[in-house]
Amino acid sequence: MRASRPDDGAYRALWTFDRADYEAHLKRLSPEDRRSRFQYAVSDAQIEAHVETFLKGGGHVIGWFADGDLRAAAEVAIAPDGETAEAAFEVEPDWRGRGVGAELVNRALLWARNRGVRRLLIHTTRTNTAMLKAAKRRGATFEFDLAEAEGVIEAPRASWRSHLREARFEEEGVLRWLWDRTLRRLRGVRAEERTDYS
Repeated sequence: MRASRPDDGAYRALWTFDRADYEAHLKRLSPEDRRSRFQYAVSDAQIEAHVETFLKGGGHVIGWFADGDLRAAAEVAIAPDGETAEAAFEVEPDWRGRGVGAELVNRALLWARNRGVRRLLIHTTRTNTAMLKAAKRRGATFEFDLAEAEGVIEAPRASWRSHLREARFEEEGVLRWLWDRTLRRLRGVRAEERTDYS
């Protein structure tokens, strides 16, 4: 059964042990989607190198899991000035149009503002209408150059409420992710039992 709303899945930070899941997710993207995500054509080998670098400290990744599988993610990298961050997003085709991208924008902005970021930069293609709409809902302004689109979201200053909100989101996401994984394993065990008795 597929998730039908953005809160049907689990949002949580990705860590080094998520490397295989993140690689598999990015590799499932079509050539066109890869270009929209990375701004150029990338091979599987380049995806592997990117994931290894990013998960080892190159930035922060927020993933969205549906039934235990990673289906969408947001990457955020803070610039040396500490006040600017770049963000990139992708949602697998079968899971688009459900508000997941918009929620990832919200969470990426929350994570960035809680670390002193004042401007969140978004790079995408002008044909990525879903991401453009999601970012504009958060107040993004875009400039277009041929096929590219560059947006800026002004981030409000962090507060104790925003920090508590981030902590609550992460706790809820981890618990939901663990619950979904447990249910998936139980379904697998039951399927094996039915096979054994058939």
